[in-house]
Amino acid sequence: MFNLFLTCPRGLEDICRQELTKLGAINPTVKSGGVSFNGNLETVYRTNLFSRTGMHVLIEIIYFQYKNETHYYKEILKFDWGHYISPNTTFSINCHVHPKYQNKANAQYLILKAKDAIVDNVRTHSGQRPSINKISPDYPITIAIDTMGEVRIYFNSSGAPLNRRGYRHKIHKASLNESLAAGIIILSEWDKKQTFLDPMCGSGTFAIEATMLARKIPPGLNRKFSFMKWVDFNKELWVNTVENAKQSIDRISKLEIYASDISNANIRLSNQNAIRASVNKDIKFSVKDYFKSHPVTKSGKIVMNPPYGIRIESDVDIELLYKNIGDMLKQKYVGWDAHIFTANLTASKRFGLRPSSRIPLKNGTLDSRLLKFELYSGSKDAG
Repeated sequence: MFNLFLTCPRGLEDICRQELTKLGAINPTVKSGGVSFNGNLETVYRTNLFSRTGMHVLIEIIYFQYKNETHYYKEILKFDWGHYISPNTTFSINCHVHPKYQNKANAQYLILKAKDAIVDNVRTHSGQRPSINKISPDYPITIAIDTMGEVRIYFNSSGAPLNRRGYRHKIHKASLNESLAAGIIILSEWDKKQTFLDPMCGSGTFAIEATMLARKIPPGLNRKFSFMKWVDFNKELWVNTVENAKQSIDRISKLEIYASDISNANIRLSNQNAIRASVNKDIKFSVKDYFKSHPVTKSGKIVMNPPYGIRIESDVDIELLYKNIGDMLKQKYVGWDAHIFTANLTASKRFGLRPSSRIPLKNGTLDSRLLKFELYSGSKDAG
């Protein structure tokens, strides 16, 4: 039984916990930036394959209380690294020290000390040293030190973050992290029977993630994980896990998923992404100016991520844009629910509607909100 930790975008910790519960994780507990839980090797494989909102599945291998640099080196040195890392394999190390403990431990220096301990251990047993590979290591290692100086060292079984599903080859400059996009859809409580619409779809991430969710397509189905290169990789267990997942895919249910954008280039990119995700037949993409459009059905769910005017240069008047979005919702989308994700908290006041909920999330380092607007007849303007 392993002690495990699933990292996730800030604000999605409870969604992650619910996801892990459904996957059969033992004792999932919300922590800052993720969820701790227990499980066996199958749990590790299933979490990597099925988690929509997680980022890295970490397996704890070492735990101790930080005392000083010498003690830290010795604790890492005595682990049986040679069982995993040979002169023919590579590793990388990243280290996160809680801000409240940074005056006692420097992350960059601790990375160097850990590297020395691992290299010294492997060289003692084999006579040769392993190599560092920061881009695609066989064994990515994560070191975390909390406010109390508790050191936890993990193997990162995922490798590249789980949001990298493999369907986005070219990243749109305003694209959302796929795990965050999936979390937003789950938070919207879309029932999969309603019409789903993203009228400013960019690279199509919301529509693609919504389709994968509705079809029960495992987000990790078409990618590689670092655990596949490990000495204890159980290929038979992994193949069975994947085959069982494929049999659970819903290829029958009728879906009404629409995504549009004013940019021809964005729609071409969205189509390419949907093809790679094998969901292009389920999504109705179109080049359309949202402000000149009409609802495709009488009711449904809008999920959108309008420009913020923060990360990228734009000649768009963001406050006017947000006012116009609010006006469209009030005038044409009565009977719909709208969920708008934004990091521009000042401009969001210009929607002119009172949100029924405001969910705080992080988009990278940006403080953001997922705002829900219930568009019934006579929807109240924001007071």
